Amino acid sequence: MIDLLTRDSARGMTGIGVLILFIALVLVAAIASGLILDTAGMLENTAQDTGEQSISEVSDRISILSASGDVTANAEIGTIRLVLYRSPGAGDVNLRYSTLEYFSPYGTAFLVHDSEFQAIEDNHRALEQFTERLGRFKVTALKDSKGSVPVLSSRSDRAELLIPLYEPSATGPIDSNVSSGQVSAGRPHAMQRLHPGDTATIRITTQNGATSMYIINVPESLVGEKGGSVLL
Repeated sequence: MIDLLTRDSARGMTGIGVLILFIALVLVAAIASGLILDTAGMLENTAQDTGEQSISEVSDRISILSASGDVTANAEIGTIRLVLYRSPGAGDVNLRYSTLEYFSPYGTAFLVHDSEFQAIEDNHRALEQFTERLGRFKVTALKDSKGSVPVLSSRSDRAELLIPLYEPSATGPIDSNVSSGQVSAGRPHAMQRLHPGDTATIRITTQNGATSMYIINVPESLVGEKGGSVLL
């Protein structure tokens, strides 16, 4: 009789042990599944953020409708004019915070919007580092449905981006005495006036990192175009 009771008690203890082990396994599985779901959620959010950033870099671009140049009395290109608009599918593009790289036969220049240049000009330490290459561009509205330019907020908006070029004698260190509002304070050597047959490359990068590129091709002759403009 005692043996039977001992045997039943042992079986009961074994059953309780199995039950406790089962409950522990269920708890571990629940915790693990929770961690997996949390990790999956984090990965999904990270992937979504990365995807949105990648989409912005691809889609939030500007398109260049046309390019023209003002011809000087010396038959050189004195100003480059680009007509810009939002690319299909792009969101608002703020040209104030866009940057421009300019590659000419005379070197490379890094251009910022007129207002951003003024902020850099106020920081003399930063100015010293960019004197040789830093220039500026200006943006004017051609068609502005909401009065938002330099922000292109509509597909129908058209903005003109002006890049001033200079005679070789006028290039060099930045002239801080130039009156406010003129696009002529930053004069990198790369921004010398273009001559017949010259080519130059312009790369515009928006604040979201999307890039657009345009190759300037100056006609072989500008003699009959003095004081006018030509397509580039």
